[in-house]
Amino acid sequence: MVTGPPRDAAPGVTGTELLLATSDTVAVTLGPLFVWPEGVRLVLWITSKPPLAIPDPVASPLLLSVELAGQQADLSSLGGGGGQGQFLWEQWLSGLPAEGRLKLICAWPEHGIPETVTELDSVPIRQAAGRATPLWAST
Repeated sequence: MVTGPPRDAAPGVTGTELLLATSDTVAVTLGPLFVWPEGVRLVLWITSKPPLAIPDPVASPLLLSVELAGQQADLSSLGGGGGQGQFLWEQWLSGLPAEGRLKLICAWPEHGIPETVTELDSVPIRQAAGRATPLWAST
């Protein structure tokens, strides 16, 4: 299992922009996706309604999982940070999804977000992987 993006290639990028979940105080959006043949960097934008402090998905766990063909996929945190009521959190999905739909499951009970399921077509993700570009010639 690859635990993060390769450093020897630039990713293909999808135009994905999805609102995954929202409550009275926070919103969780996804996109864009950065894609390599080895996997996908998921970028989550977490925004709070003023005057709430920066929502930290690590300190008060934001629950995120991905299902591919009914199986839970491997996600690894790549970290994040933020300020002024916004937090960027990146996750690594090891491997590419098979053709079909994948499910993103998001919940953040501490901030009033029940479990939500968003489906995403894997075709644009797989196409973006084909656009990943090596940065240096093989030696």
